[in-house]
Parts: sequence; structure tokens; C-alpha cells
Amino acid sequence: MSKFKKIIIQKEVEIVTNDENYILEIGDIIQINNKRTRRFCEMSDYRQDETGLPMIVFVSPRGFAKEPNPRIKVQQDYSEKWTSNTVNVDIETFEIAGTWKLKTKDFDLVKKWIELNKELIQFYWDNKINTEMFNFQKKNI
Repeated sequence: MSKFKKIIIQKEVEIVTNDENYILEIGDIIQINNKRTRRFCEMSDYRQDETGLPMIVFVSPRGFAKEPNPRIKVQQDYSEKWTSNTVNVDIETFEIAGTWKLKTKDFDLVKKWIELNKELIQFYWDNKINTEMFNFQKKNI
């Protein structure tokens, strides 16, 4: 009997390990050792036309996060395609985990977007609403 489970990816996901990030696309097959199987957390990405911001942002439920406050990921380039070049921004303190590489005025826009959607981000973080509800209620700047 195999020690591994095969999983077929049905939604693009990012897996972060101690030293690398992996982007899995729909149809990819991965094997997970039964002893180390972990629940994956949903993360939704929002492109420029969905937020009014000049970069992509990511919002997710708490999942396995150790941080007490909700946070969003902000892509550190202006690409219209997803990259793993991101920083985390705490929605309460606006503290940045990582190095902000974009224009200062863009950080001000991110703060404005967070303020417009703060309660919604908190609800999503706490699993009180699902992605569909978040998408329906979020506001653009």
C-alpha cells in the first residue's frame, strides 16, 4: 500500500515551504505523505480591475496564520499576472512584513482600500463569510 496520497489540483494555489514557494495550476498532480498531510487554506487574488489598486492583492481566511490581526498580501510589482513577490500588510496597524518596493503613494492607496473593506476582510479572516460573499460586497477605490 502506498504511503502517499495523490491530489489533483482544481484551483490555482500557492504552497509555501520553509525555503520555496510553489505555484500549482489546475490539473497538476501532487503527492502528499500521509503523515504530513495538512489542510490547505483558500486565498483569493484580486487584480487591478477588481480593486482599483495598481497591483494585485490577496485576501484569505486565517487558516494556520499565527498573526493575531488579519492581513492581506500585496504584490510588489505592477504585473497583471500573479507572482510570489509579495509582502503582508496588517489591516489594523498597517505594519508591513517584508520590504515595500512600490511607490509610497501606492501604499496609501492600499491603506485606503483596506479601510473601505476592513470589516469584510475581518469577517473573511474569521471564516464568517465565504469568498463569494466577499467578492459580492468588497468595494473598489
